[in-house]
Amino acid sequence: MSESFKNIQNKALTTFQLDKFFSADLDLMCISNIEGMFLKVNKEFENLLGYKVEELEGKYFLTLVHTEDVAATSEAMQALSSQTSVYKFVNRYLCKNGSYRYIEWKSYPCEEHVYSSGRDVTQTIQMHQELMQKNEELARLTTNLKEANTIFEALAGTDRLTGLYNRYSFDQNIINEMERSDRYGEHLSMLIYDIDHFKRVNDDFGHPIGDEVLKQTASIFIQLIRQSDMAFRIGGEEFALLMPETSLKQAYLVAEKIRITFENHFFQVVGKITASFGVSERFKFESFKSWYRRTDEALYSAKSCGRNQVVCHNKKDIPIVSVNIAWDEKWNSGNRMIDSQHKELLVLGTAIFDSTYSKTNSHEIMQQLDSLLFKIQTHCDEEIRILKSIGYKEITEHANLHHHLMKKAEKLKIDYMNGDVKASVFLSFILDEFIMDHIQHEDIKYFQLLNN
Repeated sequence: MSESFKNIQNKALTTFQLDKFFSADLDLMCISNIEGMFLKVNKEFENLLGYKVEELEGKYFLTLVHTEDVAATSEAMQALSSQTSVYKFVNRYLCKNGSYRYIEWKSYPCEEHVYSSGRDVTQTIQMHQELMQKNEELARLTTNLKEANTIFEALAGTDRLTGLYNRYSFDQNIINEMERSDRYGEHLSMLIYDIDHFKRVNDDFGHPIGDEVLKQTASIFIQLIRQSDMAFRIGGEEFALLMPETSLKQAYLVAEKIRITFENHFFQVVGKITASFGVSERFKFESFKSWYRRTDEALYSAKSCGRNQVVCHNKKDIPIVSVNIAWDEKWNSGNRMIDSQHKELLVLGTAIFDSTYSKTNSHEIMQQLDSLLFKIQTHCDEEIRILKSIGYKEITEHANLHHHLMKKAEKLKIDYMNGDVKASVFLSFILDEFIMDHIQHEDIKYFQLLNN
């Protein structure tokens, strides 16, 4: 009897101490079983959630959890049943008045029981949510402001960086000049030029220096043209010149004068800069789309033939250009497979480029382009495999360059299929950017490693 009395006395003492501890803590405190039933809760539950202690004890707490939080709470219960403590777990509990409070829990399992303490973090979370909403609204307003500034700049008609007319002004003025040319039967020519390797300027020296180069070239550009000519920055490093009452021959001389001046000018920080030019004279009643496409094709041809030159487009179907690119021994990597594939791509690309100016039908050209793209993709895969085998550190960046170029090639292919560009433009990109430029400035970085 004395032993039984002692157990009862100890149990009463433990219950008394637990009650005192529960009532002294300002946090939510509770004991539950592994199945999620409240066995004991403190008075703070009533203060926060509105339920009396006797309403909660014996109740499964999942019945009070917000439906969107039930899955996460069940996962936490599963962890506790595996005797794993859970810290900083937050879920929403239903109050007696129908509202919800965010509770952050710390729970410790001990065999069949879980001891938990929780604190109300509703205000903190609501403040965070409000801050996120305000940040989203601020981002939206910032985007709207940028779009509005872009529109205002376009409507102003001038490019903010260079002071030249902008693309919006180009689109407006060119229609007026085309109508005037048709009405009076006057010559009307256009040139487009692109600064060679401008991406390298930005990569090597930074965008602020790149902007300075754009401003300097624009300043030189404007000093070399007549008052009746109109100079435009139509995007990035691409500029255009609209020349009323100017024949193709005269326009060529203007372009050549600008090209030579760029070539002989020393640009601060970056040194020498060159540009490639496409020139064409508009045919009477020719659409803007057709005229601009011809000029753009001439520009691509100038770039594909080595850059720093002027190419004229004097017919409705072809520019004045021929391609004859010979393999340079300094492009040899030291790996027989890579070198043979590079040479094959160059020969194949050049042959297809030339075929676009023959009477080859578009279906046959499309088949040739598909074959070329397939061979390029095969080469890229094989090249990455070889670079991986020799431990080339820049392999990820190199693979990303391949991916970017292939995506651009696929887009040009789609544009060609839709009739938006001619095959010559597509092939100029393949020869110029993919084969020649990539070999000379990217592939060359791993040549020494292969030779070692």
